Amino acid sequence: MTIATEDAPTGRLRARTGRGVDRARLRHPLRGRRRIPGEGRAWVLVGVMTALAAAAMAAMPTHRGGLAGSVHIPWWALAVAFAATDMAQVHFHFREQGMAINLGEVPLMVGLAFCSPVGLVAARLVGTFVSLGIKDRQPLVKLSFNLTDRALETPLAVMVAYAVIGGAAPISPRGWLALTTGSAVTRLVGDGCIFSVIWLTAGRPAGTMLRELALTGPMVLVTGTALAVICVSVLWVNVWAVWSLLLLVAVVTVVHIVHHRLRRRYSNLVRLYDFTGQVAAVRPSADLVEQVLDQCRSILRASRASLLLTAGTGYERAVMSDSGNSSEPAARPGRLEAMVLSSGQALLAPRNANGEVGDALTADGFPDALVAPVIGDDGVMGVLLVAGRLADMDPFQDSELMLFGALAKAAGVALRRGQLVEELRAEVTAKQHQAYHDPLTGLPNRAFFAQRLGEATVARARGERLAVLLMDLDEFKEINDTLGHDVGDAVLVAIGARLVATVGDAAFVTRLGGDEFAILVPREPEEGFLTLAQRVADAVQEPLAIEDMVLQLRTSIGLAICPDHGEKPSVLLQRADVAMYSAKGSHIPVVEYTAEKDHHSTRRLGLVGDLRQAVATDGLDLYYQPKADLTTGCVYGVEALLRWSHPVHGMVPPDEFIPMAEHSGLIGPVTSWVLRRALTQQAAWAARGIQLTVAVNISARSLLQPELVDEVARLLHETGVAPRNLTLEITESTVMVDLVRSVVVLDQLSAMGVRLSVDDFGTGYSSLSRLTKLPVDEVKIDKSLVFNMLRDQGDLAVVGATIDLARHLELEVVAEGIEDGLTWERLRQLGCGRAQGYYLSRPVPARELEEWLEHWEHKRSLLNHPTSSVVAMRR
Repeated sequence: MTIATEDAPTGRLRARTGRGVDRARLRHPLRGRRRIPGEGRAWVLVGVMTALAAAAMAAMPTHRGGLAGSVHIPWWALAVAFAATDMAQVHFHFREQGMAINLGEVPLMVGLAFCSPVGLVAARLVGTFVSLGIKDRQPLVKLSFNLTDRALETPLAVMVAYAVIGGAAPISPRGWLALTTGSAVTRLVGDGCIFSVIWLTAGRPAGTMLRELALTGPMVLVTGTALAVICVSVLWVNVWAVWSLLLLVAVVTVVHIVHHRLRRRYSNLVRLYDFTGQVAAVRPSADLVEQVLDQCRSILRASRASLLLTAGTGYERAVMSDSGNSSEPAARPGRLEAMVLSSGQALLAPRNANGEVGDALTADGFPDALVAPVIGDDGVMGVLLVAGRLADMDPFQDSELMLFGALAKAAGVALRRGQLVEELRAEVTAKQHQAYHDPLTGLPNRAFFAQRLGEATVARARGERLAVLLMDLDEFKEINDTLGHDVGDAVLVAIGARLVATVGDAAFVTRLGGDEFAILVPREPEEGFLTLAQRVADAVQEPLAIEDMVLQLRTSIGLAICPDHGEKPSVLLQRADVAMYSAKGSHIPVVEYTAEKDHHSTRRLGLVGDLRQAVATDGLDLYYQPKADLTTGCVYGVEALLRWSHPVHGMVPPDEFIPMAEHSGLIGPVTSWVLRRALTQQAAWAARGIQLTVAVNISARSLLQPELVDEVARLLHETGVAPRNLTLEITESTVMVDLVRSVVVLDQLSAMGVRLSVDDFGTGYSSLSRLTKLPVDEVKIDKSLVFNMLRDQGDLAVVGATIDLARHLELEVVAEGIEDGLTWERLRQLGCGRAQGYYLSRPVPARELEEWLEHWEHKRSLLNHPTSSVVAMRR
C-alpha cells in the first residue's frame, strides 16, 4: 500500500480553527527560529529526503541476490503497474491536505521478487511521474516531494527484503516475510515523510486523520499484501497466469473504488445533514451567511466560498477565502454567477475547462469552481460558489455538484427562514414600540409609564424616594381652536423634546395623552424634587417658536413623592393628579400634594363610580328644552339635555360630570343611554300625535368612536324613529379634534338621513373657513353672542353676519339664549329662522313639557301676532 500526499500548500497557509476564525502562517515547531514560508519548508524537507535517498541508493545492492529466479519482469511493465495503482487510488483529507491510498504493495512486492533493484527504483519513479506529473499535473514542489519519497522508500525496502530473505525462495514463508517486511518499510517511511510535510506546512495532524489512517490503512495493507503474495506465488510457478492475476487485481480494485464511492456518498449525506442542522441553529443573517460559507468551504475543501444575494436593484456579495473575509455591495455578478442566475441550474466548472465555462473561469480568475443557485420565494435570490479545490489529485466531481446543489437549497431555506425571523422580530419590535410609545411625540405612553413606575416602586431601596410629576399645558385648547391642530401637534412635539432635554437621563418623560405629560424621577436629585419640577415649569414657559410665531405657554404641575404620599403606583398618580388640579385652580406652576387638597379628588373619584352605576340602573334623567319658529311661534322640536340627581350630592352640574365621563371612558355608555332615552321619548310622543324632532349633543370622544354610526342606525331601527327626526349637535372644537375622521363619520350620518347641527357657532376663530367642509344642516348661534346683541354692536354684527352666511349656504339658523321679547323680535327682523332659550322655556322633564306645549298652543291660537302671544304667555 502506498500513501501519497496530494496537497502540500504553497505560500501563505490558513487553517480553519473554530467558527469564522483564521490562523495564518503557523509557526515552525522549533521556537526561536526564523519562520519559513510553507513552500520553503517543503523544499527544505525535499532536500533532506533527496540526500537520504541518494545515500540509500548508494548502499542498495545492484543485483537480485537471493531473490534471483527464472522469472524476470522488465522495469517498464512495473512502471505501468505503478502508474495504474496510483491512478486508481482512494482519497481522504485533513485540513488543506489531501491523502491518497492505493494498492501499490502489489507491484512493489512483485518487483522485489522479479525485477532488479535498479529497475524497481526506476519503475517506481517513472510510474509516479506519469500518474502525478503528467496526468494530475501536480505543482513542482508536490511532485518533487512524491518522487523523492519514492526514491527513499524503494532502496530501503530492497535492502530490508534482501537482508531478511537470505537464500530462501520468494514463495517460501521466509520469502513472504521478506516481501511483507519490505512493503511495511515502504509504508513506514512514506507515512513518516507525509506526516513531516503536514506538520511543517499545516500544523500538527489531528486525531481524525490518525483514526482515518488507522481504519483504512491496515485494511488496504492486508488486501494488497495478500494479493501481492498470490501474484508472486503464481508467477513463480507459471508466468502466463499473470493474466488471471491481472483480472483478479482489476476486480479487487473496482470493488475497492466502488466501496470508496459508496462510503463517500454516505459521507456526503452526513455532511448535508450536519450542514442543515448547523445553519438551522443560526439566527442573525450575518452569522448565517458566515456559517454557510464556512461550512461549504470546509465540506468541499475549497480555498474560496462566496454568496451573491440580490439586494434591491443591485447585489451584495459575502466572501470567505484564504486572503480574508469580506461583505460588500457588488456592481454586477461574475461570469459564472451570471450563467447560473440566467439558467437557474447548478454548474460544474472543472480545471482546464473549454468553451464558455472555461472563458468564465478565466474571467473570474478561478482555477475551478462549483456554482449553484440559491432559491427564494420568488425564484433565484442569489448564487453560492466555491472555487479553488485544495486537493489537486481530487478535483470537483459530478457527485459533489449534486451535494453542492443540495447545500445551496438548504442554504436558501435557512436564509429565507432567517429573513422571515428578522422580519417577524422587526415587526414585533415595531409593534412593541408602537404599543408603548406615543405616535406623535415618540415619547413613552401611559402603558409604558405605568410599567416603569411599577418597576421603580418595587426596586426602590429602603429609605430612597422617587417622585411623579404630572403636568398639562394651560389653555392648550385655545391654541388648537385658534391656530389649528397642526400647530397644536407641533407644540406638543416641541414641549416633549424640551422636557427630555431639561431632565436628561435623570428622569423618564411620558406623554399620557392630549396635552398631559408625566415625569418619573426614580431618585431624588441634589436640587430636590420641588426644584426640579420648578425647573421643568420654567423650561415650558420659555418662548416657543412655531411656524414664524412665538408662543408663550404656561403649565400646571402636580408633584407626588414616594413613600411620603403613597407607595402604590395608582395612588401616586392619583395624588399627583390632585396636586396638578390644585395648581391649575390656584394658577401656581408647581404644587406638591397634601392631604388637604384631596377632598375634591375624593368627591370626583366617588362621582365616577356613582355615574357608572347611574348609567347601568337608569339613574339619569333627560330634560327637554323647546325650539320654535321665530316667525310663527310653532314649536317644532326639542333639545335633550342630560341631568343627574345624585342621592347624596343632589343635582350634579353637567359641566362637572360630563368631563368626568370623558376622562374616565364613560362617555360612550352615557351617549348611548341619552340616544336611547331621547329616541324612545320621541317615538312615544309621535304615537300620541305630538310631532317633535329631538336633538342630542355628541362629544368629541363619542364622535370618534367607530361604532357610533352603527349604534345610531340600530337605535333608530329599534325605536322606529325616522332619521330626519333626530338631530345630532356637535361643536366646532369637537370636529377639530380629528377633522379627517370626523368628516367621514358625519358624512355617514348625513347619508343615513340624520340632521347635523353645529352648536356654539361663532365662538371659534376658524368656523367660517371650515363650515363648508362639514355636511351640516343648521348652525346654532352661541348664547354668549345673543345675550348682549342689543347692547353690544360687535355681537349684533357677528349675529347678523352669521345669519347671512347661513342663508347663503342654505342652512337653518337657531339662536340660543333668547331671554326677552325684544331679542326675539330683533332676531326675526335679521332673518333668523328658529329660537331657543329661557324666553320660551327652561329645560323641563318630558311630562312638564307636554303640559307646557298645551298651554303654549292655546295662547298662540288666541293671538295673531306670534310675538304678542309669547309676551302674553310670559306675563
